[in-house]
Order: sequence, then C-alpha cells, then structure tokens
Amino acid sequence: MNQHPSMETSHREAETRRRSPAGMLTALAVGALLSFACASDAASPPATPDWGALRGAVVDLEVFAPGSQTPSRSVGFRVEGVPGIVASYRILSGAERVRVQPDGGDAIETSRCIARDPEHDLLLLEATLPRVQSLSTGSVDLLFNGQAALALLPPASRDPIIPVPVASQFQAGDLQSMLALAPLGPTGSPLADSLGRVVGMIESIRDGNLEVSFAIPIERALALAAQPPSPAALQDLAAVPAAAWTNPATPEGQQAIGACLARTHQTEKATSYLQRALAGRPQSVAALLEWGMMLQGRGNFDDAEKNYRRALELRPDLPEVYLFLGSCLHVAGFLMKSQEIYTEGLQHAPHAARLHANLGGLYFAQSRNAEAEASFREALRWNPDLGIAHFNLGMLLSAQGRPREMNEVLDHLRAQRSGYAGHLTRGIARRASAPR
Repeated sequence: MNQHPSMETSHREAETRRRSPAGMLTALAVGALLSFACASDAASPPATPDWGALRGAVVDLEVFAPGSQTPSRSVGFRVEGVPGIVASYRILSGAERVRVQPDGGDAIETSRCIARDPEHDLLLLEATLPRVQSLSTGSVDLLFNGQAALALLPPASRDPIIPVPVASQFQAGDLQSMLALAPLGPTGSPLADSLGRVVGMIESIRDGNLEVSFAIPIERALALAAQPPSPAALQDLAAVPAAAWTNPATPEGQQAIGACLARTHQTEKATSYLQRALAGRPQSVAALLEWGMMLQGRGNFDDAEKNYRRALELRPDLPEVYLFLGSCLHVAGFLMKSQEIYTEGLQHAPHAARLHANLGGLYFAQSRNAEAEASFREALRWNPDLGIAHFNLGMLLSAQGRPREMNEVLDHLRAQRSGYAGHLTRGIARRASAPR
C-alpha cells in the first residue's frame, strides 16, 4: 500500500547495510516483543490456584434497557484496590438498571457507576458486595506469545475457566494497547495468568460471522480507580458513546479487528480489514502501525518503513511509533538508524520501558554488552514486569558467564509462571550447544 506519504529514506543509499547476527540476537532485540518468535517456544506452566474459588470474584450482570423487562447479559468482576465491579462501558452505558448476581449469594440492583473510561471500554459499577472476593493483579507483559492464559467464566457457566493461548499486544483506537487472544467470550470476563491473577478484561467484537477477542490490560482499570471518582447514573451515559474501536462498522473498529486477526495469524482476513481501515481513515496512527507490521512480516521493509514514518509525522510524541520504526530498521539490518530512532524516542518518553528493552537488544546484537545491560535494567526500572527485558537480560548474563545472576532472573520468571522462563531456558541451551 503506497498511497501514504513518507519521509525521505535516502539512508539506504548512504548507509552500508549491516545485518544482526543470525538467530538468537535478532530474536532478542525485536522478536519476542513484536511476535516474530515462534509460539511453540512458549512454556505452559501448570495451573495451581483453586479456580472454583477464584470464580467467586466474577458476577453475572443482567442489564435492563430503559422500559425493558428483558435483560441482556454480561459479566463483571472485582479486583483488589478497585472499587465496585469492573465491567464493559459499551454494554452498561445507557442502562436503566443492572442486576448483579454473585456466585452463591443474593442479587442486588444498581443504576450507577463510580467512574468510567469510554476510550478503554471500562466502567466501575457501583455495587456493595462485602462477601464477594477480589482478584489480585498480574501483568500481560509477563505473558509470552503462545502461553496459555485462563478466562474466568461467570457463575452460570458449567466450567470455571477456559484456557486460551495469548498472542501479542497490538494498537487500537487512539493507541490503546490490547492483547490479542483466540476468539472467546463473553465481554467483561477477566483474563488471568496461571497464578490466578487478573491481567485484563476480555473484549469480544463480532462482525457478521467473524468474532475476535482480546484483553484490555488490567492496568487501565487500576489507572481508572486511581482517578477522582466521577459518579453518574448509567442511563445518563447514553449521551457519551463508547469508543469507536468497539464498533466494527467504523474504520477504528475495522482496524482493531484487523490488528487482532494479524496477531493471531489470520493474515488474509487481516489484510482486508486493515486496508479498509486505512481507506476510511488514512491518518489513523494505529492503522498505519499495524499495516506496517503486516508488511514487515512479509519482508516488505521499505513500505513498512513508509507507514511507520508517516505515523511518526502525525504523532512524534508517541513512544509506540519509535518502537515500531526502530524494530523495522533493526530487522532490515540498519542498526545505526535503528539506534537513532530508539534514542530519539527516549528523548520524548524516557519512561518507555519497551524502547529501553529494544535499544538494549540492539546493543547486544553489536556486542556492546555494558550498554545492553544498562538498557535492560533501565527498562525493568520503569516496568518490573516487562518479560522481554528479563529474558534479554538473562541471555546477556548467560553469554557473559554470570550464572548466579542469570539464575536469579530465571527464578524470578519461574516464580511469576511466565512463559519467558521456558523461552530463556531453551535459549541458554541453544547457545550452549551452538558451534564455537
């Protein structure tokens, strides 16, 4: 797709093409972050929590539209440190009342919310349920591409959980980060890691016979809870529409569906949705980034770069744009240009942990080990749960013959039941058996 203008790319003539060392280092720098690693490398740690007990944090919601006696059904859940019930804004906004049915307890009715975030489709429903437990929180950043997470189902369901393999995170709407999943429902269900910690709220979008699912990171609900309360009647929220990405008829909805399809390897369908999204909204930064990822996955680095640079023109303040562009240049072999992009991005957003992690991977690819380690540790300072940074740091420590420190990293990932632990173990084994 060439209709989008791009910045000048004459560095291809000016710079000698430099390839990263084959295999491990290229994957370290970019692959696990942006889904180029093979999903079969993911570990599948055994589930140890009492899932039946944890389902006590999930509630059935019967949603009554004004004047209706026939409810629609949804799901909500309780989270430690978050008041009320976490639920979907698009499903509950405009409702006259909601009946909340906990597992094994008495139902209550409510008609108000404590706070809402329409752009992330989140709402905190006002409900006092003293005997309903709350879920502790984890992080999607510790989930490795292909690792199984668990969807906690509402009390009316026969089984408490459904295992679901996760894919990678993608961008939707106004650069909201979502985690792609295999299709499942219902919207509002919590997604948990294998320790039973909630990592996101499941969102399912249907377009005709097609359904996609992804998770809104639980950090968004924690951020909403940290803001001053903004109580309101649910019925009054009808005047504030849900985010456009929740509607498959909009370019934003088509972009979200296309990005999710791409991350779950349904490339033919993804192409159609992403092209329609860009045709309907040519200046959508999220669509430019995700279409660039599609092109990059096909080896079309030139056109991928054009899309990323167009996104950079539109939003030079967003760290995600530098992340995508820098990774493209790295994989294409332009290491110095990639370093310049990551460094420029960190000047705008020094807190961007993923930029630090990818810059560290770039240094590692050039055997600049001290700078690589400093970058990985800086990434973990800003986001202690960033699995790719733990993985890269562990590989670096192994390569430097520092087994005690490497084992500390590995033990941490194992304690978190992160799929990065298995990936790190295999990476170290491959390195040890590689010809010298």
